[in-house]
Amino acid sequence: MARFIIRMLLLVVLALGVLYALQLRAPGPPLPPVLDLPQHTVRIALEGRPADLPIYSLHPLFSDKVNLDIQVIEQPGERWRLLAAGEIDLVVSTLDEFALAVPRYNPGQIIFPVALSIGSDAVVAHAKTPPGELRVAYVSGSPGETMMARLAARPDHPYAVVPISAPDARTARAWYESGQVGAVATCEPYLSNYLAHGDEALIRTTPEEPITQVWVASRQSLLSQRLPRVNRQDLQQVADAWFLLMARLQAKPGLAVGAIARDNEISVEEVEKSFLGLKFYTLSEVGAITSPQLQSQLLELATDGALRGALNAVKPGSFEADIDLSILDDLHAPEMPAPTPEASLSPSPEQSPLVTPSPLLEPPEDDNPFSPTPMHSP
Repeated sequence: MARFIIRMLLLVVLALGVLYALQLRAPGPPLPPVLDLPQHTVRIALEGRPADLPIYSLHPLFSDKVNLDIQVIEQPGERWRLLAAGEIDLVVSTLDEFALAVPRYNPGQIIFPVALSIGSDAVVAHAKTPPGELRVAYVSGSPGETMMARLAARPDHPYAVVPISAPDARTARAWYESGQVGAVATCEPYLSNYLAHGDEALIRTTPEEPITQVWVASRQSLLSQRLPRVNRQDLQQVADAWFLLMARLQAKPGLAVGAIARDNEISVEEVEKSFLGLKFYTLSEVGAITSPQLQSQLLELATDGALRGALNAVKPGSFEADIDLSILDDLHAPEMPAPTPEASLSPSPEQSPLVTPSPLLEPPEDDNPFSPTPMHSP
């Protein structure tokens, strides 16, 4: 009897062991598919700002076969995390965003500036907002945080600024339009729509206090010459195409703006409105900018306690950003097309007292209804 019980127990143990082994070998849930991108594919992360629009028109300008994988990622922290991990090759950002990102992510290397916001960014409030507490919606780590912080640091307004962080710019605008906050940090083309309906710009970028747009590249992509998917030469081709488009935008703005509108699936009027208060650099203008100049601007942004607050201030000796403009040395000077007698996009000083004349700053007639149109995202 005892032997029978022992045999039964052994059989039970053996059966349980077989079942456990089968369970270990049973197929689990399927793994997510691996993204198999073609060779020479440059992955670009955009925020959805006006200076991003020309990116969608670059592909026809490549001299060799280069592919673009364009993603709109509105959260700054997510863009920097992906860039630092080498999962994105290029982020279109601003010096303000980069200064905030360096201490936390050390995400990549600035390869050159591309544009200046000299009127494109602002904090707007509803008309006749009474003095006192003012809730301002902004996106943390974005240029909107810079504008909100500048407003809070200024003594020449009657408001006690209360920062309200939103997950993305679309949510910040929705809070403002529904009255949940009294002001919002925003940019063109939404800025023009708000002003056309009587809202007030409490603070705005100017030529004296601009926001600089920059390209930040992944170190993995820059340092490798033989990656199977992308390398430094591919980034150079993208940069070459960008400055060729900037040359065409300056010489033949009507044709260039039309192409940008088509590739972004928006109207020409919307592109023109998006480019208000925005100065794009040409290759020769970028060539006059030095790494020490950018480093100095970044240090000023990162260490300005009044602007960022004491908790976010960085000690001057502890901040060092990665800037290398040498990729510009290998770019080809674009052939400048002869200017055409088409309608220029340059405003007179009377038309645009806020900014200096630029080929991209003619304010179009604003007869669009108040309904900010989201920029095209793939």
